[in-house]
Amino acid sequence: MDLGLLSTCCSLGFCSSYHEVQCFEQCAVSSQGTDFSGVSAGSFIQFARDNVDHNLKTLEGLGTFHGMGIIGAITPGEKRSRPIRRDTSVNANQISTLGQIPVHFYNSSKTEISLRYEELQDFRL
Repeated sequence: MDLGLLSTCCSLGFCSSYHEVQCFEQCAVSSQGTDFSGVSAGSFIQFARDNVDHNLKTLEGLGTFHGMGIIGAITPGEKRSRPIRRDTSVNANQISTLGQIPVHFYNSSKTEISLRYEELQDFRL
């Protein structure tokens, strides 16, 4: 992305600056956090994760980067109209403490479920 072009468009009033967009994203993350207590009872939350590695093949192992991203999708969707407060003091350390999600493992020894499969019909035309 050419930040010079973006800065020019911003100065002409056509878009927000890159810094302002980053500030909005940080404020949005800090206002929501990982509090899903307001999600309705019949909803389902699916988390998707992915990682990124950059500059891994170095001789001394310096200057490398490993990052992890995660997003939670709630189904069915809910419309929220809570405003996001602009706060320029939000930093990466605060966001990293907000983004901790407890992992709960499935324990199959609690209940016994028997599965029965029925034979499928032939759907050839």
